Amino acid sequence: MQGADGEYNLKFLSYDSFCEAVYNKKGILLNENNDPINMGTYNYGEGYSIKDHIKFDQYPYLLWGNTANSPQKSKDAINKGVHLGLINYKEHAKSVYLYRQNLFGMQQGRIL
Repeated sequence: MQGADGEYNLKFLSYDSFCEAVYNKKGILLNENNDPINMGTYNYGEGYSIKDHIKFDQYPYLLWGNTANSPQKSKDAINKGVHLGLINYKEHAKSVYLYRQNLFGMQQGRIL
């Protein structure tokens, strides 16, 4: 959700929650070359236990970011980015809701 129009990003998970794909507002799949902060990742500890997810996914992310070239590394930098993303989302919540409603043909919280 970070960066310009990050609040419009859509994240999809595989059925087992190990694989993620994140698309931006233009429908572009985000990766380490075009958006290393918001890109989808592989979750090594997902599906086993919350302790494994923290140990194998969250802790390394807080130390090193998503990639070796990620401009956002360390717990403080990541928390700052997440905080700014949340503020941005709250400011544009109605617009994001309408965007997603239109994108998925949703009415009254249901997908048609």
